[in-house]
Amino acid sequence: MTDADHTVPLGDHYIVEFLGCEPDRIATVAAVRPVLEEAVRASKATPVHWAFHQFEPWGMSATVLITESHICLHSWPDRGYMSADLFTCGIRMEPDEAIAVLREGFRATDVEVSRLLRGVPG
Repeated sequence: MTDADHTVPLGDHYIVEFLGCEPDRIATVAAVRPVLEEAVRASKATPVHWAFHQFEPWGMSATVLITESHICLHSWPDRGYMSADLFTCGIRMEPDEAIAVLREGFRATDVEVSRLLRGVPG
């Protein structure tokens, strides 16, 4: 392996803030699961394992392991806020498609996206 090989990113990591979400669309696993499933399909990711947790009185967390890496969601319905973490190590997945589906499904009024290249020094 040459030094040049270390400059190629190993993956893309998207940190996404969904703001102004409709609380009932992000409060429960039952509401979020079909949106997440559609986002995975739209992004062309390959799901391996799904995990969901319902908090009381509201809020949920979801993680889907994908062959490309993972997608994680955490909701705060009382604030109309959903956080998302999308990490992809492959070139097949289309994270922007997943983000668009999530935005529409949660009825977010604003979305802020930060992208990090992973596995690159400095």
